[in-house]
Amino acid sequence: MKTKLQFQHLYADDSFGYNEPYALVNWSLLEPYWVREDFAGIPDRNKLSGYLEDWFSDGLFKPGCIGWCDRRRSLSFTNGRHRVALISKHQDEVPVILSEQSILQPEIQKAVIRILYPDDEIELPDLGFVQPVGRIPVIGEGINTWQHHE
Repeated sequence: MKTKLQFQHLYADDSFGYNEPYALVNWSLLEPYWVREDFAGIPDRNKLSGYLEDWFSDGLFKPGCIGWCDRRRSLSFTNGRHRVALISKHQDEVPVILSEQSILQPEIQKAVIRILYPDDEIELPDLGFVQPVGRIPVIGEGINTWQHHE
């Protein structure tokens, strides 16, 4: 499914010199840095089957924001870990927002395919939407309350 991104900030050039650029990254290069054992680790991809409507606004996709933890040499998430888990289950190219400190990390710079701009289209897996049943899980609970939206 082709879509555009919902941008909160606009950038004038494609150099790593501004706050929180949007980028298309090769997730297979970043996967080893996603710490599984902490409370914000990788959600169970087998339980993710579609997009939540909250991940889109006016038809535009809202990517998650990734950061970097120097102490652990690992990725951190401001939000969007479920979005990344779902998309990376189906394709290596994942749109993300890079936090200001993460763009300085060589591991992340190597994974950047290209910087994204407001008119850029991206390809997302054609998965449809799901609705949360009950409540959306909180950090540490996993994703066990989602089902397909009929």
